[in-house]
Amino acid sequence: MIARQGIQVVSDDLTAMNIERIEEAMNRNVANCLVLRISQIGTVTEVINCAKMAIINNWSYIVSANHGETEDNFIADLAVGLSAGQFKAGAPCRGERINKYNQILRIKEELNKDAKYIGTKYQNPLMK
Repeated sequence: MIARQGIQVVSDDLTAMNIERIEEAMNRNVANCLVLRISQIGTVTEVINCAKMAIINNWSYIVSANHGETEDNFIADLAVGLSAGQFKAGAPCRGERINKYNQILRIKEELNKDAKYIGTKYQNPLMK
């Protein structure tokens, strides 16, 4: 079983934010982590539902920005709001990527002492 091997297996293209594919991957135990990408599923509500599905099934999840992104940094807010332990926006070499990482830092500054990094708790408990 993948989840018992002590590694994180990310189901990015395997599931492609498709509920039926996610359910099949979970039933077959072929991965233990989802990539949450709004552009693949369509709505924020659907992304939230996929995150809930991951939590219920002891999967972790990565909130990911889209390829060819704009300066919009909402995805950073979503990652913090979902308590995602992982965020993927690419190497900080272009403005649209740096903007997202800066938004996470601004949120941290605003929350100050109330900010909590979820740390290793984002992982599937069987992976520890």
